[in-house]
Amino acid sequence: MSNTINSISGNLNTPAQSPSYLAYLDNLIKTSDMIILDADTAQKGAAYDALVRQFIPFLAKHKRQIICPQATLSELKFLSASVDQRVAGKATKALEGIHALFHAGFIVFRGDPNKSETADAAIIRMVATNIWDTNILVLTQSGDVAADCKLFNQIRSTKINHTVTVKRISDQFGKLQDFFESHNSLDQISEKKTTANTADVLKRFGL
Repeated sequence: MSNTINSISGNLNTPAQSPSYLAYLDNLIKTSDMIILDADTAQKGAAYDALVRQFIPFLAKHKRQIICPQATLSELKFLSASVDQRVAGKATKALEGIHALFHAGFIVFRGDPNKSETADAAIIRMVATNIWDTNILVLTQSGDVAADCKLFNQIRSTKINHTVTVKRISDQFGKLQDFFESHNSLDQISEKKTTANTADVLKRFGL
């Protein structure tokens, strides 16, 4: 895997982030025992690719992996069969990226593939189960998920020594912000539907 990491390009058409922001990402990943990916974040196209490129060196450095709930996979598979070609294309590209990163060792799957629930519900279930033992980072674009996760940091009847942090992609270059900070909408960023093998997909992440 070290050769893979060493092959990461420093540019890849993504402006270099400031040293302070990279230090922030470094600490965010270092202090997050679990990093959970929501389906909507995986569908952010070029912005998601840029985020992953920034994450990879720190994932390797701190021996972390991104967790993709099985419900996220199921949701993306359902969307990839949509008659709306834009919806299907975004979901298909997201699935390609997830599977490529799984084979590269940066993503792991968790949960029951036969359980019927949304990706958002699976994330809340995962947070509720693990918040007692681990610090959790959730990557989502959903305001509802962010609000629900925030509740776990407000429990008063017992002491929880761990926290859940929720971040969203806030610009086309993959920058993360706290969910309720001002942000630029990425909903209008279009992505062409493509099919590719794992090697081609990994090039999106500089691997």
